[in-house]
Amino acid sequence: MLFIFTCLLAVGSVAVSAQTACTANNMKGTCKVTTSCTGKSVAGHCPGAANNQCCIPTGTSCTANGKSGSCVATSACAGTAVAGHCPGAANIQCCVA
Repeated sequence: MLFIFTCLLAVGSVAVSAQTACTANNMKGTCKVTTSCTGKSVAGHCPGAANNQCCIPTGTSCTANGKSGSCVATSACAGTAVAGHCPGAANIQCCVA
C-alpha cells in the first residue's frame, strides 16, 4: 500500500512540474515535454528533465518602436505589447522587450 502511494506521489509531482508557468524570450509559456509543445521550446526555464522546456507561442516577426518582436496574443506577452504592427484580431500585437 505504501509503495502504491509513493508511486502515485512521484507521478503526481512530475505532472505538476510539467505544467508550471514560465517566461522565455518575453513570452509567457508553460513547461511541457518538448514533444507536446506546438509552439517553440526554450531550454533553461523549467524544472526537471532536459526535455521539460518552456513552450511559448510562435508568431510572425514584427518591429515596433525600433525593436524586433513577434505577433502574439497580448495575454501571452511578458514584454510590451504594441498595437498596429500585426495583422488579425485586436489582441494580436507586436510583443517586444
